[in-house]
Amino acid sequence: MKIKKSKPLCIDLFCGGGGLSLGLKMANFDICMGVESDPAHYLVYTKNHQNTPVLLKDIQEIHKLAPILSLLKLKAEDIDLIAGGPPCQGFSVANKKTRNRDNNKNDLVYDFVRIVNEVKPKVFLLENVIGLTSLENGELFNDLLQKFEKIDYNINHFVLDAAHYGVPQHRKRIFITGSLGKEIREPNPSHGNNYNYSFVTVKDAIVGDLPKLNPRRGEQIMSYINEPQSKYQKQIRKNCTKVYDHLITLNSKKVKRRISYIQPGTSLCNLMKENQLPNDLKVICDHGSVYRRLDPNEPSVTLGNFRKAMIIHPYQNRLLSLREAARLQSFPDTYRFPGLLSHMQQLIGDAVPPLLAKKIGINIQKSLVE
Repeated sequence: MKIKKSKPLCIDLFCGGGGLSLGLKMANFDICMGVESDPAHYLVYTKNHQNTPVLLKDIQEIHKLAPILSLLKLKAEDIDLIAGGPPCQGFSVANKKTRNRDNNKNDLVYDFVRIVNEVKPKVFLLENVIGLTSLENGELFNDLLQKFEKIDYNINHFVLDAAHYGVPQHRKRIFITGSLGKEIREPNPSHGNNYNYSFVTVKDAIVGDLPKLNPRRGEQIMSYINEPQSKYQKQIRKNCTKVYDHLITLNSKKVKRRISYIQPGTSLCNLMKENQLPNDLKVICDHGSVYRRLDPNEPSVTLGNFRKAMIIHPYQNRLLSLREAARLQSFPDTYRFPGLLSHMQQLIGDAVPPLLAKKIGINIQKSLVE
């Protein structure tokens, strides 16, 4: 297969379900190759990025990328951007058991450095959770930056909240950029109280045009019940004529009763502290993000695995569906999520919001032509 270079070329390492790739495509990059080790993620990526060759392989088993590039009739110097988000379990502040340098998943960021050093793209982009900066009192993060600097990259890093870029979700992540030319600038925020546009809210994203599910599980293909009810819904639906993957995990009657007590913008912890739950519904609750009902008039909280966190629909007494979570991540309605429901819930929660990736990609594009 020969890749024709009419746009800047990007390799997406740890490509996952394809949120980062989609955003970079929206910013006019051509994703010439993806690398992914998880078969479930590979299935979603290849379903939605059918013209992108993907290597189903653990990056630690890829000792040299040059032979793989040669199969695509490419050389290292053809690559403009290497992007990726190494799995973040080892850095997440929620991971109290194995959050340390000995976690094997932490080595994957150094494999990212290794591939960048081999290929020497004009720019690289690494995305991760903010916990990356504080692991081992910041030693790992500083070591990582130094390794990039030693291979001659001009480094910048910044924390972005996706809600400031038109995504209906507060989601803070760190982005590390490196350039062989000028430093890559942080994209200017566009949404929020101090910016040009109001936040895109949960209501804007998921209320009014999607079928009600309670008490149904939903279907892989359904019909919209209304025309788009907001500018965001019109944008996210594009030319889609059906609702895809509008599926939820069904809960027991007891869980549904517990959910029914939680008001928009509050969580189970609030009710427990105020002793407002019947005794048979009380559970141990030490985290305010668990059993949280979304406020329809604000962006969503950070999703993560929205089933395990029991993120609740703003009006219906149920958890979020795959399609609703995908919208809150800014995936278009045409994007499909084949595979086991539990796998897709994790995949969507882990994804880079495409609209955020697009904004960063536009700034990278500008740097390549300056």
